[in-house]
Formats: sequence, structure tokens, C-alpha cells
Amino acid sequence: MAWIAALALCGGGVAAVLLTMFPPGRAMAVYRRDLPAAVPVATPSVAMAGDAAAGQPLLVIDPGHGAFDYGATATHGANGAMVMEKNVALSLAIALRDRLVALGGVRVALIREDDSFLPVEYRPRMAEQLGAAALISIHVDSAPGPASGARGATVYTLSPSRRGFGPSAKRRSGQNRGAQGQVAAGTEIAMILDDLAWRQTAFESAMLAQAVEEEARGRLALRTPFARSARFAVLSSPEFPAILFEAGYLGNAEDADRLLSPEGRGEIADVLARAALGFFAERERWGE
Repeated sequence: MAWIAALALCGGGVAAVLLTMFPPGRAMAVYRRDLPAAVPVATPSVAMAGDAAAGQPLLVIDPGHGAFDYGATATHGANGAMVMEKNVALSLAIALRDRLVALGGVRVALIREDDSFLPVEYRPRMAEQLGAAALISIHVDSAPGPASGARGATVYTLSPSRRGFGPSAKRRSGQNRGAQGQVAAGTEIAMILDDLAWRQTAFESAMLAQAVEEEARGRLALRTPFARSARFAVLSSPEFPAILFEAGYLGNAEDADRLLSPEGRGEIADVLARAALGFFAERERWGE
């Protein structure tokens, strides 16, 4: 049996999927499924404490998924209500933003503030345009069922094999640079500087992940090992350190209870907020 699939992209969202089947000895069958159009995403607003200075570092928070991209799903509670990752991630992101504003010392922006869709490749670019000092992407996970025993939070940094791809990486390697002491792209010096930049970003991402682990120990359930690396596109910018935080498993009753309660989300938000502020304070000391 041969399968042909065509995927049309329209305005950054999936417009339709055409699937054509050619069963042996049978007529051709064509199936079409229209998906909701992507909701336009406005430039994120920046929140800060009332007495904050414009020069304070900007933490960009990326709530995973959105709109027709539900992410992980699970049923929860006696009535078997469906829970979607996109909603939990947004609620956690808003709680983190509010906690950071309350603590002060940092500016905060959310990649999405509502149930809108933005392709994952665009998210680090948007953070770059905002001038992010760091990015935290928030997700939750799922598992085949309660019997799997999967529980706890995980933090990811970018796998080394993913570095150096995409348009955002070109600025680090000297593209469009010329005279007046700038380094031309493709030269040996440019490649050395590019490698040093990636090493610095990777080091700072690992330090941010470590700060989260130190704050989370004894307060949240954590997987073992807690810190991992993966090829996630949202972490792919060389311009700032970035982590992806998996806050827990929707399929685990204890994790789900924490993720779906304001108190539980508040605890997670406080862990991430204090970790981010500690990281920025430490990085400022490095520069002294």
C-alpha cells in the first residue's frame, strides 16, 4: 500500500491535511481534514514590578503548545475530565510571571498570553527580538497510564548536536559583518567566536538548570536524573541561556493534583522564580 501525504502551511498554522491511499485493486480514496486557523500572536508585553528599571534582565517564558496543538492530554478526577498540556502550561507561565513581578528584580514576557498557536521555531526568534536575557519553556508530560509509575519534574538543556542550526545562529557566526573591526562570516576567527559563544550559552543554560534543581530539591517531586539534554528547537538560540521545564505528569494523580491546583502551581512558580533570580544575580557577579 502506498501513502502520499501533503501538508499545507498557511500563516504559520496547519491549514489542511490531504491523505491519499492507493489500496491494491481498489479505487483511490481521498480524505481531507481541515484544522483551525492559527490565531495571530501579538508582540508580547513586558511586565515588571512598579519600581523596576528598564535595564533589569528580561526573562521570557514560553508556555508550550496552544490552540489546536493540545500537547499531552489525560483524564483527571472522578468525572474523567480531559486535561490539556497547553492550558496547564499557560496557567503555570502566568503564575511564574506574577511571582517574578511580585519578587521584583527582573522584567518578564510571555511568548503567548492566551490560547494562541505559534510554531516552535518562531518562539526563540521572538525571544531574541525582545532582547531576552534567558528563556524558560514550560511543559508537562504524559505517560501510558498510572501503572507506568512516571512522576516528577525534569529540566532540559539543548543537546550539543543541535547547536548552530537555524537563522538565529547566523548572527553569532558573523553574518553580515564587514569593516570597522567586525569579523567576516566564514573566516576561521568567526568560527572560533561562534564556538565560544555556543560554549558560553551552553554553560549558562546548565547553570540555570542547576539553579532550578537546587530550588526544587525537597519542594517538588523530581525525576532521576533531573537534568537532561535534548534536541528541542525552542532551546536553539545562541543569544541567551534557555531551559525546558517539564513540570510533571498529567497521568500521575499526585502530579496532576499539584499541576491543577492554584497552590500547587504557586509552589512550582516560586521554585522557578527564585531559581531565575538566583541565576541572574550569580551571572551579574561573574561580570564584576
